Amino acid sequence: MGHIVRTVKLQATACCLWNHQAEHGSVAIFFGHQGFDASPMHAAVANGAKGLIVMGPGAASLRPGAREAAAELFKKGIPTVAVARPTTGTGVSSISPGPVFFSSYVGAEQARVMLRLAINAGLSPSEIRDLFETPLREAVYAPWANQLAYY
Repeated sequence: MGHIVRTVKLQATACCLWNHQAEHGSVAIFFGHQGFDASPMHAAVANGAKGLIVMGPGAASLRPGAREAAAELFKKGIPTVAVARPTTGTGVSSISPGPVFFSSYVGAEQARVMLRLAINAGLSPSEIRDLFETPLREAVYAPWANQLAYY
């Protein structure tokens, strides 16, 4: 029922670590890096991926091309979750929601499971964003002292 797809390019700008197919769609995980090319993101969606996980360097940062691809795919209903590559830490979403969801302190493997379950449960993109970002948003933007700074 499922298979593993490994896309590796010598001189590659991106590689898809794994992509498990199922009848309800799949979630592909990508290893983002300095020369990350967003074309594998589009290729994964063309091959049936219903969601994407991008492991970004540092605080889950994505290259401009990956952010643009995520915005295009978001308009088509495909969520992209940015995950920090280091074992600790996270990227922080902005005050206003954008097309890239941040995983809070969840790693890539856990984010893949969460995203796949959310997609298969029929959650909307905003509900999927809340699933990933609410714990961190409440910690950063909800305290009274922080509201004075951010609002």
